[in-house]
Amino acid sequence: MHLVRRLMVKSAQEWGVSLSAAYLIFLTPLVVSALLIPIRLDKELYKLLLDEDRLFEWATFTCFVLGTLVGLVIVHNRWQARDRLGVALYLLFTLLMFFSAGEEISWGQRVVDFDTPEDLLEINRQDEFNLHNIGESLNLFRALMIAIGLGGSTAYVLNQRLQIERLWDNADVLLVPPFFLASTFLVVLAYRLFRLFIWRKSGFTVTKYAESIEFWLAFGLTAFGYLVWRRLRLQRAADTAASQ
Repeated sequence: MHLVRRLMVKSAQEWGVSLSAAYLIFLTPLVVSALLIPIRLDKELYKLLLDEDRLFEWATFTCFVLGTLVGLVIVHNRWQARDRLGVALYLLFTLLMFFSAGEEISWGQRVVDFDTPEDLLEINRQDEFNLHNIGESLNLFRALMIAIGLGGSTAYVLNQRLQIERLWDNADVLLVPPFFLASTFLVVLAYRLFRLFIWRKSGFTVTKYAESIEFWLAFGLTAFGYLVWRRLRLQRAADTAASQ
């Protein structure tokens, strides 16, 4: 616990966040994920939270949209700083967030109520206008979630030794989520590993629970993007003040 507190204090200071806010961000995904388990006893409430077009799905879509906007702002910041690698990295981030937003709501199919093209009906598992239910693409998305979950939950601890900022200026800011966000990515990793190695069979409870996991993925990436933009903005303001 002493190590966790030390990392929490250090990351909160580095990212300009109060310690109480850092703990709130750290604990919320763990507590909410745990509470969803007994909530399953009330099927209607569980569906209200986790069914299609309900609370978690629209919250996930909103996070992905916000993440897209944040990504664009960071691209602009890195362009002004002539950081080509940063521009490329956050262009990829922006495209990922935009694509995920579209896929989350099947590109607005259920909003504007258009039919799935016949060619797509033949290959899409859920008969919807999206790509992640076609062939092996779902497994690719799951693998990507595992990679993001693993990276996001361990990067800060690993970088205490690696210190990648020595190789590329601001690499730690652009690539390493603060420790207080690690739990957000940890729940994503834990769920995907649980489904991969322990509970591979689909069912109402475990499948609907995945909607909350997609939300934490979207929230974690969007929150990290916002913190990156905020930290870069503060750095730029400090550099401007120092040069005057």
